[in-house]
Amino acid sequence: MNMKKVQRYVGALMLLALAVVGFSACESDETIEERLFGRVWSGSIGELDDNNVPLFSDFQFTPDGFGTEDVYYPDGSWYDSYTFQWYWEDGYSNNLVLDFRRLGVSYMDNVYVGGRAMTGTYYYTNDSPGVPFRLQMR
Repeated sequence: MNMKKVQRYVGALMLLALAVVGFSACESDETIEERLFGRVWSGSIGELDDNNVPLFSDFQFTPDGFGTEDVYYPDGSWYDSYTFQWYWEDGYSNNLVLDFRRLGVSYMDNVYVGGRAMTGTYYYTNDSPGVPFRLQMR
């Protein structure tokens, strides 16, 4: 192999290495928690009022481990508000525990946050059937 070909291959390898380093440096180091904070997550978690009218929720999570759920009717009129303490089940995973104190504990399992949406499965209690949800970031 002549020296010109070697230099060409070495140059191509160096460009490839720089491209790989450049692409990995552009990836976000933002955690799922950081994507939760400072935003309102809106949508249905399958909740109904006493007359089986569907309700919609706005969730807000704060870094101190607390949050709020504001619940509305489809026409936008207010239904109720709840506060909760949130934490990751078994340390850090993708399963959120929402402790509403006297109202009980609910769960958001397989939580994924990306593309301006939060998705997963909502469980009202430990033994209730799960409801798939998709909350939009507002």
